[in-house]
Amino acid sequence: MVFLINFCSFGQNFEHFDFYFTNKVSNYSNKVNKTNNLGVLTVVAYCSCYKCCGKWAKYNLTANGNSPKQGITCAASRKIPFNTKLNIEGVGVRIVQDRPAIRNDHKIEIYYYLHNDAKIFGVKQLRVEIMP
Repeated sequence: MVFLINFCSFGQNFEHFDFYFTNKVSNYSNKVNKTNNLGVLTVVAYCSCYKCCGKWAKYNLTANGNSPKQGITCAASRKIPFNTKLNIEGVGVRIVQDRPAIRNDHKIEIYYYLHNDAKIFGVKQLRVEIMP
């Protein structure tokens, strides 16, 4: 959910604060929250096969138009801009180049070239933070 709250001071300029709420994370703008820690999130793996990507598998492209690369590409919420670097505990730094399905928008998805490697990774609860 996205909430936009407007604060007004008797005719002064409006200040806009975006508050994003997901199941486990509240990500405030830098004015409110100085940390880049997103907290513990569900991290899953995917590949570019039909089972993982559905009808989009035939294109073998990420949501921002690049070819996915193992060790680099991850999919993250639409609230996190493309090309943002995420440090995922136990996985390393990944770059947001893709978007998960709407139903998985609260998860981080790590790209693997092979479906079997993605299955081996499984589902994990890991600490995720935005790199500067």
